[in-house]
Amino acid sequence: MSTNKKIVIGVVIVLVVVTVIWGIQNKKPTEITPSESNGVTLPPPEQKTGELPNQIPSAPVLSTDTLHIVTYTDAGFSPATITIKKSEKVTFQNNSSLGFWPASGKHPTHQLYPEKGGCVGSKFDACAEYQPGESWTFQFNFDGSWKYHNHLAPSHTGTVVVTK
Repeated sequence: MSTNKKIVIGVVIVLVVVTVIWGIQNKKPTEITPSESNGVTLPPPEQKTGELPNQIPSAPVLSTDTLHIVTYTDAGFSPATITIKKSEKVTFQNNSSLGFWPASGKHPTHQLYPEKGGCVGSKFDACAEYQPGESWTFQFNFDGSWKYHNHLAPSHTGTVVVTK
């Protein structure tokens, strides 16, 4: 094989690798915008019922789900400890200037929360970096005290206390 062919093949391989890495790094997770916050259930946004004249819109249906918000800033998680009931959800909202990756303690294994799944072993693991303004929601199905951290800044920690 000539030197020119080797160079061309090498350049093609490098371009493919760079393209794959760029694609993985620029994959954005789906942003979840909660309609509830801090244990207060809000009605869903007003919905139009149609074009018929004099039609009275139906009353909004209140959700029975409670959604709790934990914000992440450059200083860490707030509140640092939150108490919820079993089967409730917590939304981790990134209000920092950098990406974050909420995950079950203990860094780097992420395996303190007992529900299996996720990318490392525990289901309580976002398995991705979320950019400023993005959020990730997790439903807690086991009661107990569950420590978590930002996988990208492991000294930033918090605790979710789940009661029956």
